[in-house]
Amino acid sequence: MDEYISKPISQERLREVVRSLADPRYAASAAPNEKESTAAAGGASPVDPPEGAAGGGMSDTFNRDELMERVESDTDLLSTLVGVFKADRPNLMGAIEEAIAAGDSEALASAAHTIKGALSVFSAEPARVLAERLENSSRAGQADGAEALYAQLGEAVLATEHGLDALLAELA
Repeated sequence: MDEYISKPISQERLREVVRSLADPRYAASAAPNEKESTAAAGGASPVDPPEGAAGGGMSDTFNRDELMERVESDTDLLSTLVGVFKADRPNLMGAIEEAIAAGDSEALASAAHTIKGALSVFSAEPARVLAERLENSSRAGQADGAEALYAQLGEAVLATEHGLDALLAELA
């Protein structure tokens, strides 16, 4: 592995890295510093969900503008990503539920991290932040609020899924 691309992966950044590995002339331009990588990935990750849904392409569940930029307005790609997420959601949420039931904080942190990454693809900050809180609390050994966070996460994930379905219907 010669390069690293942070999630969520932008197609532009991926192309830059691939070009740099194929042609050394691109190497200098394909290695932005961490601050530039964060900006290219849609800015710093907030700790709290965005307030309100007004302006800037924000829905209650995801940032439409960021999402459409990430998929380069390719509705077929978006549809595929949504389909994969919807097919995998029961497994992702099931892994969290099983880890909570087993009292396995390591498995819980891992499962929450996995769904957090999937939600990042869709710029679904409210749900992503809940997954991150669940991940961080389990890593810190604070399992007391895990069930409540899981319930909130489940609702936020379903709301995100419904919002994505509505977007796909609108774009069809």
